[in-house]
Amino acid sequence: MHPNGTYVTFDKAEFVNNNEAVTWPYLFCEILGFCFTFVVLLNILLVGAISVVTWLRVVKERYLELGRYDYKVWLPILFLSLIVPLSTTNSYGSRGYSCGTKIGYDLVAFVVLIIIIITLSTIIFCYAHVMKTIRNVKEINGSIINSRNNLIQLTNVERKTFKKVLTYILVFIIQYVPIMIYNVCGFLKIRNVILDALIPAVISFGGIGNIIQYLYNEGFSSRDNVFSSNYRLESAERSQQSQQSNSTMNEL
Repeated sequence: MHPNGTYVTFDKAEFVNNNEAVTWPYLFCEILGFCFTFVVLLNILLVGAISVVTWLRVVKERYLELGRYDYKVWLPILFLSLIVPLSTTNSYGSRGYSCGTKIGYDLVAFVVLIIIIITLSTIIFCYAHVMKTIRNVKEINGSIINSRNNLIQLTNVERKTFKKVLTYILVFIIQYVPIMIYNVCGFLKIRNVILDALIPAVISFGGIGNIIQYLYNEGFSSRDNVFSSNYRLESAERSQQSQQSNSTMNEL
């Protein structure tokens, strides 16, 4: 290096001419890219796990013991989310204007794309069956129960469930469809500054949205419990109570 800085100037010019961009330190970019991939997979698998748990709970009438703080849901998700980042540690670093998977390392993007498609198909399948089950239960109870209050209660449950299902699917689509487009553009060697800026924004929005939805719809339990809420069972109990009440009134 010359005292006048000629070497540094030449090196920087060569760096820019190679279409590179000055980003954070390389090691920091590696760590950030690893964490980014882990968080993305964690969010995807969490949404998928919630849909499967809801499907088992409503459609298959399975009682699930999730344990303290739902650790039986979180531990498998954490383990699965770490498999891809740990097996592709050399894929992370500087990516033009940001940190993530390095340009040319398409394996991580391909795996994430496949997981997004599988998870989206899973949540649509599970929630469609949940809504169908709830509608069937409502129709069956509606033909048996004469109590208007019970019909209103069943309608409210259906509306609440539909709102929950819709928000989960919409947040997932808003969060991960741009990532699917981004990955496909990466396979086709198409780069766009807008997409580079959009991806972190939708990831942040989706992550916050998923946490809020989970806490609002599912909640945490600080003790061991049984995931025993079952729509069919609860509806049958309400139907039996209503019939007993009507029978008592007729006897009177």
